[in-house]
Amino acid sequence: MLFQKTAELPTLETALPGRDAPLATDETHFVLGHALKGPHPEGFETAVFGMGCFWGVERVFWQLPGVWVTSAGYAGGITPNPTYEEVCSGRTGHTEGTQYRSAVYTLNDAQQAEAEASRDAYQAALSAAGRGTITTEIEPAGPYYFAEDYHQGYLAKNPAGYCGIGGTGVVCPIGVGVDA
Repeated sequence: MLFQKTAELPTLETALPGRDAPLATDETHFVLGHALKGPHPEGFETAVFGMGCFWGVERVFWQLPGVWVTSAGYAGGITPNPTYEEVCSGRTGHTEGTQYRSAVYTLNDAQQAEAEASRDAYQAALSAAGRGTITTEIEPAGPYYFAEDYHQGYLAKNPAGYCGIGGTGVVCPIGVGVDA
């Protein structure tokens, strides 16, 4: 019963209790070699994205020029310091949780405005291509919990590991030289 999958987000009353102590995780990024939890150099910002399977998404980000460090973790939920198995149960409310929903969790007003502008620009491109409506949450960030050490840099540690990133085939016009 503990790990029966549900499609509905849990409430405070139905969420798993979690734990007070953070999970054990890598100290340094397996690929980039920088401290996983910081400190980060001045001038860098933190961004929190929930995109379903975090292994493939983390790899996409660590390959981008100018990215200092990436991590796999859990955000947008209720349960403190959840385990992967708990998140997969759907009873924590986290992305990489209920689990494969997408989200942008913003840390300031500028990030909120940028996320909304990119959503609007991409929705126009999707609509023009005959695609559906974006369902990505854009919300202020709450707590972020680092995933277990075996999830950090997973696809570099396990080159034959599963990655289900597919994409839509529609390019978002922001960041490719097109004004939104």
